Order: sequence, then structure tokens, then C-alpha cells
Amino acid sequence: MSQRQAREERRLAARNLPVASKCLAIVLLPQKKQTTKNSEDVNGDRDRKGTTAAGSTAIPENTKTTGLIGGNSAGAPYNGKTLLEDFKQQNKTCYWNPALIESIRQLEYLGFVEPCTVLVGGEDIHLENLRSAWGRRVLKAPVNFTIDRIGDVNGIEMQVIPQTQFIPLPDSLCLIITELNNAQQAATLDSIRARLQRWYQNTTLPSHQLIYDTLGQLIRERKVFHNGEFLVVPLWFVAVFYVAAFFFVAISDLMISRILLRNGLLQNEFVRFNIVQSQSSWSFTFPLCFFNTAKQHTL
Repeated sequence: MSQRQAREERRLAARNLPVASKCLAIVLLPQKKQTTKNSEDVNGDRDRKGTTAAGSTAIPENTKTTGLIGGNSAGAPYNGKTLLEDFKQQNKTCYWNPALIESIRQLEYLGFVEPCTVLVGGEDIHLENLRSAWGRRVLKAPVNFTIDRIGDVNGIEMQVIPQTQFIPLPDSLCLIITELNNAQQAATLDSIRARLQRWYQNTTLPSHQLIYDTLGQLIRERKVFHNGEFLVVPLWFVAVFYVAAFFFVAISDLMISRILLRNGLLQNEFVRFNIVQSQSSWSFTFPLCFFNTAKQHTL
């Protein structure tokens, strides 16, 4: 990164930068379906609503309790864009106020704040028409919602967090070794230095001795391991260790089982069969072996 770019970043970090310009927040409230009446009301309205063949009251479908209208009873988040489109759809029939229809059509979706707040923007005249319509109570809410309130949001700003000009050398080495391990390439000193040369194109490359000393420090801190041939990160080191340990235990178990079988100490027929099969294949299964600790045989 050049000095000019660094100065520009410091200048931007010294002040707040706008994320969103001035906008309106439309706060919605989801409606709940009406609950069934109590038993007294149901009995009093039996003649009006009718009864079923079994004598029980037939409750209309639209009065059953099923949670929130709109299918969000499971707690899934609402979609802000969908809510805004529904809001536009509900208010586009205001034929006596064409200016309001045009203003609502020109509203821009800026964001959504959970649980149910939609941020909209647009030209000042369109936002003013929306404020006026809300003040006169002529706005319609999306289906299954009510408009709780509408208000101005004086923009959203952020304080920029500055960055260093380059990645610190220890972090760079760990990232490079991880990439080489994932690509199944040997992470040697030469391959690491070649990667560093691509990362530090616009700056001075760290010296060979500095890279060597930093790798030594990472090894002492057990952030990087040397397996005798090349460097690996802890995840790869643990994986290789467990694979090697598995094969060591498997081969050792097979050899011990063969010795026990040869000396007549192995009494598990399933292991006997697998030992015979393993002479022509490398797939092993090793259940517990019960052998005679008795007196007549010794290894």
C-alpha cells in the first residue's frame, strides 16, 4: 500500500462516513387471529352458527386459533422487501391522490430492522407525500399487519476502523502454510518465500533470516509444526498423527493376534476368520480377543 493510500485511509477514519442517507422507518405490527369465543358465547350462539351432527358447535375456519396471520407462527424472520412490495400493492388504489400513488411507487427499499421495521428512501417530495398521508391516516398496511408508526431516520453513519498497511508477518506465514497444506503442497522455506513475494509485491520482502526466525518462534509457540519434511498447521499435524497412530495400532493388533493364533491362545473365531482374510487384503476388523491366560501355554 502506498503512502498516499495510507494517508487517505487515515483521513477517512478520522470522520464518520454515511452508510444510508435520510430515510423513513415504517414500523409494522403483525396481527393475531381472533381466538374462539368462550363456552358461554358459543352456547348462546348455537342456533345462529348451527350445530354438527354430533351436537357440537361448528366453529368457522377464520375464528380458529392458529397463531399469526402470514405464516410466521414458527418464528421465521420476515422479508423486508416482500413487506414493502405488499405495502405498495395495498396503497396503489388511492385513485383520488395520484401524487401519493406515484410517491409510493417510487419508494426505494433501504433495509430491514427486526422484528418488523422497513427502511425506505426516495426523493424528498416522495417522502414528504408519505409523511402527509400517514398524518391523515390514509395509508394501508400490508396484509396481516398494522402500521404502528412512521418516523424519520436521520441517516446511518459509521466510524471507520483503520487497517495496517500489510498483514503482520506471523499471520502471513500461518495463512500461507494453511493454504499450502490445503492444496497438498509442501510448505518449505522456499515455497513460503515465493508466496510471500506475491503477497508483498508493493513493499519490501522480509529477509530470509527474519522469515526463518519468525517460523522458529511459531514452532516454539506450537502454532506451526515441523513433521521432518515440511511445515504443517496444528489441524493437519493432529490429523496426520491420528492416521499414523491408527495404522500403528491396527498393524500391532494384527501381529499380536497372529502370534496368539499360532500359539493356540486366541479363542475368538471371528478374529480367526479376519486374520485369515487379512492375509490377502488390508481391511481389518479387531474385536476384543479373549485368550487363555492359563497354565499350559506361554509366549
